[in-house]
Amino acid sequence: MDLRALTLLAGANSSGKSSVMQPLLLLKQTLHEDRYDPGPLKLDGPNVVFTDAGQFISQVAVGQRPRFEVSLGVGKDRGRLLYEPSAAGVTLSETGVSVGQAPEIIMRDGSVVSARETAVLLELPGLEAEGKNSIASRHGIAHEIPLVPWVSIAVVDGVLLKGSVEFPAVGWKTHLSNDLMRLIHLGGHRGNPSRRYPRSVSSSDLRPGVFHEQAAGVIAHWKQHDPASLDALQSAMRTVGLGWSIEPVDLDATAIDLRIGRTRETSRAARDLVSIADVGFGVSQSLPVLVALIDAKPGQLVYIEQPEIHLHPRAQVGVADLIVEASRRGARVVIETHSEIILTRIQYHVAKGTLPPKDVLVHWFACDPKTGDTTVTAVEPDAAGAFGDWPVDFAEVGERVDREYIEAAWKRQSGEAG
Repeated sequence: MDLRALTLLAGANSSGKSSVMQPLLLLKQTLHEDRYDPGPLKLDGPNVVFTDAGQFISQVAVGQRPRFEVSLGVGKDRGRLLYEPSAAGVTLSETGVSVGQAPEIIMRDGSVVSARETAVLLELPGLEAEGKNSIASRHGIAHEIPLVPWVSIAVVDGVLLKGSVEFPAVGWKTHLSNDLMRLIHLGGHRGNPSRRYPRSVSSSDLRPGVFHEQAAGVIAHWKQHDPASLDALQSAMRTVGLGWSIEPVDLDATAIDLRIGRTRETSRAARDLVSIADVGFGVSQSLPVLVALIDAKPGQLVYIEQPEIHLHPRAQVGVADLIVEASRRGARVVIETHSEIILTRIQYHVAKGTLPPKDVLVHWFACDPKTGDTTVTAVEPDAAGAFGDWPVDFAEVGERVDREYIEAAWKRQSGEAG
């Protein structure tokens, strides 16, 4: 699936929108696990929760082997992971890596599967002499070659981590693992409002877990070190209608409370600050969305599920503008949405010229009611922001509801008049 500067996932409920991002989230929570070896994939994490591989692997016909493959590309470097279910969850049965224009190197169970691919491996620049000698001393098929840290994709495989020969980093490790660990993820439910939030936050761009648990810490960090971002947040809150200001207040050495200013009157500002737990539920759900979009750095992937939840239509317009602004700054924003307002507002920015059509891609998901198979249609807008002949039914539903209301109102008035 192609990801642009701004990618939208739209379609009916249970059509596969969230499922398409789950492989990335599985890899993310696996890479972030530093308490123990999670094996090939950490199934039960903060981003996605499974207890068995059968819960996310497609059902296949009798006689076929159930498996799934995750393929990722960063620049000219590409990697793929082939997983199969096992009693322990999943097994990484095959890894394929290609660097630049070099042929793909295929590994099974920690071994390169052909001498030709071993030769390609030996030709990689920067490989230490000890590593070359270790590999060259064993010819033929099924050489046991430790592939970490050279192939960072193998970081998710606990078996491949057990090796002695260290290969040089050639860019793949840095790009892929960092991109996944920097991924900002906001689910559809962003916790319950609280009077006590942890103040700690990573000083780097790494964002482990779900972002709503870190948003308060990011705001506190901005107050001390990045007032421009805090000002941008307060401006966004006013635009969206979440409040006039926000103030992180120290409770003790480990926790803060978030106080929301409800009025613009300076004379009342100090006494008008109330805890986020005492304002509408929508504030605690929507505030992390604003923080994530402002926090996102160039090249950083931001995945937000249903940013429109709990928002008034006018506020949805403001959030759509922030989404566009984040993508224009260089962040890669992926939005799962049911909001016609957000889609239309993005079309507006394309037509206005503030968002190039090539930077936008909408993936429309449709589920066959008979087979359960999902069809994904990718559409890029034209220069006027139009998507052409595509399967989105938002407008059709809106028109039908309006028409039914007008007809019902006309009949009622006609009956009363008669």
